[in-house]
Amino acid sequence: MYTRISIQLIKHRAYDRALALLQNVLSIRESILGRDHADTAATHNDIGWALEGKEQLDLALAHYDKSQDIREKVLGEGHLALAWTYHNTGSLLSGEIGLILQAQGDMEAALESFEAALSIQETLHGKDYPNRAVLHANMASVMLDQGNTEMALSELETALSIWEPIYGKQHYYSQKLRKNIRKAQKSSSH
Repeated sequence: MYTRISIQLIKHRAYDRALALLQNVLSIRESILGRDHADTAATHNDIGWALEGKEQLDLALAHYDKSQDIREKVLGEGHLALAWTYHNTGSLLSGEIGLILQAQGDMEAALESFEAALSIQETLHGKDYPNRAVLHANMASVMLDQGNTEMALSELETALSIWEPIYGKQHYYSQKLRKNIRKAQKSSSH
């Protein structure tokens, strides 16, 4: 119950209140379930999300890393929960570790994080899984930050080819991807 409340608090940007609740949840889960439990990992992930909202990226990354370590140990390296942790570590939301690394300027590590998430999603769901489009778009964002426009264009086109057949040309994300493709094409022609 407290976890659901804290998630709503995060969504409403009441980060301090969410963190207070989540610290209590973490304490209870560690004492009852142990430090190496999937629910404890989920709480670390949620704490990372709240800290990310407060722009305390180093602390957020520490909690995402802790969540990742526990999930790898308890659930195995190919579990879907790990894909989202890698994604979040790589980019700031649309993943956790990848998003944070990108925000911190560590583009290579962000790209590696997104690629790890993509690999897990492809293994578990196949190449037509629609959420892969978000990861491809996030990788394109990193590549654009690195000045690698051609590779970014390829990733954006891949994202669009996954998303558009499922949700259509009028969907917000399809339109956003098309806009980003045009923007990248303009930048590569200069």
